[in-house]
Amino acid sequence: MFFDKQAVLDHISEMVGPDQAAQAAQMLPDQVDHEQHAALLQQFGIDPQSMVSQLAQQFGAEMGGSGQQGQRGSGDAAQGGYGDREESPG
Repeated sequence: MFFDKQAVLDHISEMVGPDQAAQAAQMLPDQVDHEQHAALLQQFGIDPQSMVSQLAQQFGAEMGGSGQQGQRGSGDAAQGGYGDREESPG
């Protein structure tokens, strides 16, 4: 799943501190993919899967949702983009 760099930097700052976030700002691309950049995120003390869960909940709350998006499907859904997956099964 992709996240804007600033959202990831804010998360890093909250979780491990502004010094790590400042370092990450120099290394992360504008769009951060939690899978592609997992090793880099871990280098800054961030668990990519936890980050996805926490940021998805934050964005769900900001968008007026409950933050409880259906997670009963396979892991393939996480590759769909920004988290707006409200597709009805066949």
